[in-house]
Amino acid sequence: MTTVVGFDLSLTNAGIAAISDDRADHPGIAWPWHLRCCGRDGSKDEGYRQRNRRVRRQSAEVMQHLEPVGPIDLALIEGPIYGGNFMPSYFDRAALFHAVYGALDSRKIPVVVISPTAGHVFTTGKGSLPKDPGRLKTLIHESVQALVPSVKIYNHDIADALGLAFMGGMSLGMKMPFRPQRRHFEQVYSTTWPHGR
Repeated sequence: MTTVVGFDLSLTNAGIAAISDDRADHPGIAWPWHLRCCGRDGSKDEGYRQRNRRVRRQSAEVMQHLEPVGPIDLALIEGPIYGGNFMPSYFDRAALFHAVYGALDSRKIPVVVISPTAGHVFTTGKGSLPKDPGRLKTLIHESVQALVPSVKIYNHDIADALGLAFMGGMSLGMKMPFRPQRRHFEQVYSTTWPHGR
């Protein structure tokens, strides 16, 4: 049995997606079965104490969502975007990233950080994505939903996380529930994995 979990971390709505190849209804296939999201909106008048508590609450909730998953062979987290003009929320999101990364690492779960570009090319096949955030989210959601049409993917956060989980599953040799295309193989082979390629 192999289990891979992908994370699209945010404080507002973090996506979490687990795939396993031991599901009774889809034996031997990396099937998505644990799709969750959690979080809440913040407010501009929150001080550092409230922001810190929000980060800690979200980190704890993300990890609680893993309890039904069982042993995890590999975790993938979407990495940061460097450069550019960032709002204070990016600072808080970085704290969440490190909190979840540290919690996974303390459990001896191998963690791979995937660049947003690599993850988006894997899921959409496009190197140049729409600048409009709404259109980008829709494209990611539609692209991942098309890979597993019989599974209800409720939002783009879960879709992003599931795309990462599939990427990690391919790196481990899991049989996908879709026919992998060239873009999938290219992104897997161009990523450094703890278990090699």
